Amino acid sequence: MSVKLAKQQTLRQYNVSNAVASARIEGIVPTGQLEQNLANYISGKKNIAQFRRN
Repeated sequence: MSVKLAKQQTLRQYNVSNAVASARIEGIVPTGQLEQNLANYISGKKNIAQFRRN
């Protein structure tokens, strides 16, 4: 894994964790499908445009 990819994944993980935490504070529980989509986004299998379409 390249350093650039590792940094992108770290940043994506940080942003996703913050978003999920904020949602949970508001009482929103992520579905299994959303969690899978988020994992795909973090790993780079989906970009944000693909993530938003599903």
